[in-house]
Amino acid sequence: MRLPASVTVTRFPVNSSGMTERRVVHIAFGLWVFALAAGIFETALAISQLPEGESYTVAVIARVAVTAVAMFFAINMRAGRNWARITLALGLGLLGTLSLVLEPLQWIFAGNDLPAAIDRASTATLVFAGSRTLHLLAVLTATVLMFVPAANAYFRPTLNRLSRAS
Repeated sequence: MRLPASVTVTRFPVNSSGMTERRVVHIAFGLWVFALAAGIFETALAISQLPEGESYTVAVIARVAVTAVAMFFAINMRAGRNWARITLALGLGLLGTLSLVLEPLQWIFAGNDLPAAIDRASTATLVFAGSRTLHLLAVLTATVLMFVPAANAYFRPTLNRLSRAS
């Protein structure tokens, strides 16, 4: 079947694993959205555990700001903008990961007993830890996916993409 000349067919290259450039970047985007949602959930859970009268305004403002800025970069990464990919990798992939693991690692290296802490942990603490683990896995996986060969090809400037930008 022949298509009319007015129809443009876009083909996305497929890498050796069968993953298209667009698909791998969209999966990375979905993982960033998941990580951001997990961060919102963790903030809400932490706030719900605060003693009566303790302020949480700064935590909410910080979470909203981080989520909005990160979403801006994630949307631009999905659109093929390399600067957004690099910013996500450095900002959330590196610094964000450090913020997720630094406190728990310091606690462990201070000689605290992890199995005992798990035994006496509340349900909210265990839910928080589970969310944080999934959050961290999403960030690490999204960061890696943004730099696999199929994704690299997606971010490589092409004549077609350059003509759309002008």
